[in-house]
Amino acid sequence: MSRNTSFGRRLLGFGALPFISALTPFLVLPVISRVGGPTGWAAIGVGQSLGSFAAVFAIGGWSLYGPARVASGRAEDQRAVYRTSVAGRALLYLAAVPLLYLVSVLIVPAPEVMLAFGTAAAFALAGLSPAWYAIGVGRPGLIAKYELGPKSVSALVAAGLVALTGGVWIYPVLVAAGTVGGIVAMQRFEVRSPIGFRSVVHAARGLWSDRSAAFAVLAGGVYSTIPVAVVGALAPVADVARYSSGDRLYRIGLLAIVALSNALQGWVAERGGSVVRRGARSLQAHTALGLAGGAALAGLTPAVSTVLFGAQLAATWPTAIGYGVAFCAVSINTSIGGHILVPHGRARMVLASTIAGAVTGLLAMGALIPRVGAPGGAIGLAIGEVVVCLVQLVGYLQVRRAASGGVTASAGCGEGETGLSADSSALYPGPAR
Repeated sequence: MSRNTSFGRRLLGFGALPFISALTPFLVLPVISRVGGPTGWAAIGVGQSLGSFAAVFAIGGWSLYGPARVASGRAEDQRAVYRTSVAGRALLYLAAVPLLYLVSVLIVPAPEVMLAFGTAAAFALAGLSPAWYAIGVGRPGLIAKYELGPKSVSALVAAGLVALTGGVWIYPVLVAAGTVGGIVAMQRFEVRSPIGFRSVVHAARGLWSDRSAAFAVLAGGVYSTIPVAVVGALAPVADVARYSSGDRLYRIGLLAIVALSNALQGWVAERGGSVVRRGARSLQAHTALGLAGGAALAGLTPAVSTVLFGAQLAATWPTAIGYGVAFCAVSINTSIGGHILVPHGRARMVLASTIAGAVTGLLAMGALIPRVGAPGGAIGLAIGEVVVCLVQLVGYLQVRRAASGGVTASAGCGEGETGLSADSSALYPGPAR
């Protein structure tokens, strides 16, 4: 198989399938926006934001180090790793659920608390997704069978039932049913062995030993998944509803970054070439995507959200521009962090940039939302992502200087020769956003 064919299959399998999966909610969201009205739409938006953050918490560090742990193991070893992962992620999910209810009570109007909480609990189940495992074993079909399929069916059924009955609560119930159904089917037909007590004990111990990677993923998720929740706590319901529409389109746009990142990451680390040179080409591709996608989001979000969700819930121009800038910055820092810094043993720089961006972004949101309204959430997010870029650029320049000084890393060399480690040069499944 040629390298071009291999790259094309990566892009299709690990990019297109998750992208299609992310589009499936749009089979039902236009129905919900019209049936639920501004209050129901805002509650769904806040719940989805909280649930997305809880999913990042539940997945721990598996999206970062998981693919490397299964990439080269035997089939039985791969299944054992997956069982341990499910057990550990389930423990984290169960720990998050009470907190989701508490936060929903604090920031959502009383009549809609259970709708927001149910949505949050349903979307948090995404932390148990088998997507990272599919990337590690090189089988995109697992995503199609156990994530895309159940999601599509549940979304179609939810759209029909919500339209017929007017019960918006049906949506989170079916989201949860589809997600759990896919997880159970994966366990039954692929893993083919139950999760025993030993897996649970091993998983509990691993939660502490893998805390550094988990914290890196969690820090990145803080300011990228909860802007809607922050806006919900600080802005009127009507503004939250309009802001949620822009956020949904932004989340869909991010899947293009994940698709390109997942396709390029293996190519950057292949044997027979300079990692620095390939990393630079990856950065060029991600910069081009960031500029084009950011401009599209900034220019088209108000019109597209009007068509999808109605004029009453359309996103505003300031929100669209903030998300456009954030998209561009995310695309750039995804390449610098995942394709350049991590393979060159500079994971700490990635963590430092993520923490700096999270702190700056959240502070900016807290300062801007009371002054400029809901668009302050998108603007604060953009500020945080730009800070991530600036910090990572320092690390990138250090890598370039080391390469120009004769310490050029080539894919496939040992750690003693290049500073690369087996784990850090493995698959890096896109931004944790």
